[in-house]
This record gives sequence, C-alpha cells and structure tokens, in this order.
Amino acid sequence: MSEEIKTGQAPLAAAAATTDLSQAIEGSIEREPGEDVTRIRVFDGNYRFNWWVRDAAPGPVYLNNGRIIKSKFLHATIRGEKFVVED
Repeated sequence: MSEEIKTGQAPLAAAAATTDLSQAIEGSIEREPGEDVTRIRVFDGNYRFNWWVRDAAPGPVYLNNGRIIKSKFLHATIRGEKFVVED
C-alpha cells in the first residue's frame, strides 16, 4: 500500500496558528486605573480577556481577591505586516 503525502499551505498555517499573540493584544487594550487584565489563549488566534478589580469590602483576606467586571473574546491575526484584533 502506497500513500502519497502532499504538502501545501497547511504547514505555514499551522506555524501561524501556534504563535501566541496574547501579550501583544494585552498591550493594545484599554484599562482603567486599578484594573488588572488576565488573558488565556483558547485556541489558534482566539483569546479570552477578563478585566478584574480588587474587592475593597472588609472581610477575610482569602475572600478578598476581586471580581471580574468585563470579559471579552478576541481574535488576533497578523495579515502581512499588520496586527489585527477583532471582537
């Protein structure tokens, strides 16, 4: 049995998909004073970002972490030499 393997654009697309652009996106998004932004790469060029604020309510330290005030899914790609972020 003979199998022929053809390669075309797939290796280039796979290489582009493995590039993590989350730091570049984080540097380009707006945030208010006192907000922290966390990021996670979901798959390929898709990312989830959460905007956190520290909880100032009195109580035990282990309960005083903060809360998410905004969350977004973003898609990032590099087209030519242009960095594109889509909502």
